[in-house]
Amino acid sequence: KTYVAGVGYDGIVIALLGDIITGDIHEELMKTNEAPIPATIVHWVPLLAAAIKFIHDEMDVPIYVPMVNGNHDRTGKRISFKSRAEESFAWIIYSWIADSLRDVPGITFGISDSAELRFDVYDTGFLAVHGDAAKGGNGIAGLWPPISRYVLKKQSVYGSQRKPFDYALLGHFHQHTIGNNFII
Repeated sequence: KTYVAGVGYDGIVIALLGDIITGDIHEELMKTNEAPIPATIVHWVPLLAAAIKFIHDEMDVPIYVPMVNGNHDRTGKRISFKSRAEESFAWIIYSWIADSLRDVPGITFGISDSAELRFDVYDTGFLAVHGDAAKGGNGIAGLWPPISRYVLKKQSVYGSQRKPFDYALLGHFHQHTIGNNFII
């Protein structure tokens, strides 16, 4: 309201793109995390739900929240590809947030049962995906080559299924970057 006054919104997308908690995927994290995973979940779910509701109440527009899991919020040492979503702490967190806001009209959730979630905003298609499957490049040329290859491959797959998308939304790399067909 303060920084973008005078602009009307038809709605807002708040994408939660995984790594919602650090997890215990390395021995070091087991020792250095501020709290055990159950305590972390119990602490953060009400705060995240309150933040989404606050934005909804302040902006007074519909909100869509697409949610995908990451690689840090997994329950085991390795990512389970067969049931990746349901075997992640993110899935528990997202389900709990959605349940706690189920009676708030105007907030809808897309909790992915896979590593990806495709959705539209007007005539623009988006693919919400954590992005940890984007591999290669060895850091020599930075993020661009592996991300570009990954997104082009995904666009080809989704296009062949008649579900094309224009932009991939990725979270894995933890830095804001905008490409021609992706946003980190």
